[in-house]
Amino acid sequence: MLAMHHMTPVEVTQISNLHTLILEINSEVALFRDLLIHVGQSRDCPELREKIRKLRRSCVEACKHTAALILPQIRTNNSTSNKNFINRDRSCIADVGLPFYFLAA
Repeated sequence: MLAMHHMTPVEVTQISNLHTLILEINSEVALFRDLLIHVGQSRDCPELREKIRKLRRSCVEACKHTAALILPQIRTNNSTSNKNFINRDRSCIADVGLPFYFLAA
């Protein structure tokens, strides 16, 4: 669970927007699935297939847009976490008395 009390109002708004985008994608995927069930059955028609094509395109665009918003934040967080992890390991090795060049391997 996210600790909203440590976030700025801008961050809270961004998370709310992402939540909305993710819910929208989830709804589109559910509708896409429901439409696909009718392919090859009595309700199959060119209009249904066009609706499926449009919905698929819309879903792909929504996923790309959401990924563009989420991935930079994940990369930033992972980068910070990795740096902290490396610094912690270096200090542990220094405490043990191993030479620093063992980390370069």
